[in-house]
Amino acid sequence: MVIYIDILLALNWWIDFLLLLGVRRAMGGGARSWRLAVGALVGALSCLVLFLPPLSGWLCLLIRLCAAALMVTVAFRRRSWRDWGRRVLLLFALSAGLAG
Repeated sequence: MVIYIDILLALNWWIDFLLLLGVRRAMGGGARSWRLAVGALVGALSCLVLFLPPLSGWLCLLIRLCAAALMVTVAFRRRSWRDWGRRVLLLFALSAGLAG
C-alpha cells in the first residue's frame, strides 16, 4: 500500500481546520482564521506518527491528547484553564462524531 505524504498532510490539515472551525462555532468566537489554519497544521503534522513503528495503545492516546492540546493552544487564546479544557474535550467529541 502506498501512502502519499502530501495528500495525507493536505487531507488532515483540511479536516483539522474544519474541526477547529466547529470548536470555534460551538464555543463562540475567539480565534482568527489564520490561527485556526496554523493549529490545523499542527494537527496535520501530528499524523506523521503513523510512520513510526507500532506503539502501545496508551502511548498513541497520549500522543493524540498532546496533539489536540497543542492544536487548541495554538488556535485559541487561552482565557482560562476551564475554557481551554472544554475546547480540547469538544475537539475530541467532534473528532469522534466525525469518525462515526
